[in-house]
Amino acid sequence: MRMSSAFAIRHSHIASQPVQAPPPGYMSLTVVGSGVSTGVPVIGHLGLGCACEDAVADPSGPNSRNNISLLITLPRGDLPDLPEVRTASTTATMPVADQMKAENDGGNGSGGTAGAVRNTTPRPSHSCFAVERSSNYIGAKPVAHILIDCGKTFRDAYFKVMIRCNIRAVDTLLLTHGHADAVAGLDDLRDLQSMHMVSTGDWVVDSFVPTYLSRSTLKTLEKSVDYIIRNSIKSGHAASTPTEHAARLAECLQQREAQAVANGTAHKVGKWRNIGIRRSTALELFYMDEEQPLRMHLPITTTAAMADGTAAAPSDLPFYSFPV
Repeated sequence: MRMSSAFAIRHSHIASQPVQAPPPGYMSLTVVGSGVSTGVPVIGHLGLGCACEDAVADPSGPNSRNNISLLITLPRGDLPDLPEVRTASTTATMPVADQMKAENDGGNGSGGTAGAVRNTTPRPSHSCFAVERSSNYIGAKPVAHILIDCGKTFRDAYFKVMIRCNIRAVDTLLLTHGHADAVAGLDDLRDLQSMHMVSTGDWVVDSFVPTYLSRSTLKTLEKSVDYIIRNSIKSGHAASTPTEHAARLAECLQQREAQAVANGTAHKVGKWRNIGIRRSTALELFYMDEEQPLRMHLPITTTAAMADGTAAAPSDLPFYSFPV
């Protein structure tokens, strides 16, 4: 059944299920975490006869849980499908976890090493997290990922759950509040965004992560991860329409160029995108209203509407902020 918003839930992923890209007009939901703010098992709960004991005994079982977090996956209509014909690199379109298994198996599917041919393809340099490697695909289909909360179990959640979705980048981030269970994984998010090192040793951000949060959450981040906020850009209130969003970005771009001239950084490679020698997460911050419900336009959802042939529609996939 198709929803009035033009999107319906196609899949609800759990770690043990194979991951498929949602078709046009649908989205998929992946439960990244469903535990308490500390995660499960909880420190100090051994010997109490609760679910924590089972989580310790069976780390891959249902009682081992990450911080509450949700991943929304949408189809993209602005990127081409990958070629269906496999090349010499037969694992090119596999999920990352399956690529790793295939390489360990030597490509023979037996799990052994007999007859294995070592992959001699040059490994990517860690001085470049390139744009062309950051587009998200599941199989041959282009997708976009919206992450809700990035808490202190984010790194574990990536390797336990999200890696199966072949995530190369977080296209949009929504932060519900400023506690550690929602924001303490922001430092690790830097490995899922595009940036490159220039000859001076500085890092230049190719793509800031669009991030939606309240001003109170921002105040918390300014104290807890001030280095991330210094490298981030503030783009004002979240827009409610594509037209408003485009106008706001154009205005912000002019302000950033002028500020780079004023503070003497316009001569640097990358100008205002240059964050210096220390690579860290860099966000593009949009503020959500804390007084009343507000509809927000998330630009990445427009690409999903394009996949469904409805790019001209005024409504693609609506998101709302609700003060609590």
